[in-house]
Amino acid sequence: VAGVFRMQLEATANTAQFLSGQADDLAKELADIARSWGDLSSKWTGKARSAYEPAWE
Repeated sequence: VAGVFRMQLEATANTAQFLSGQADDLAKELADIARSWGDLSSKWTGKARSAYEPAWE
């Protein structure tokens, strides 16, 4: 019985570590997208800027 619990704990720890890495990668990608959006949209004016600005505030 102890072996079964040990395996479940290992699997849970491995899954948590994997998901943590995925979350870190996603956060980096979202930061890159936000930075790219900021660079691009800072040059827009008028309706083009106001149409998309609320989604990023």
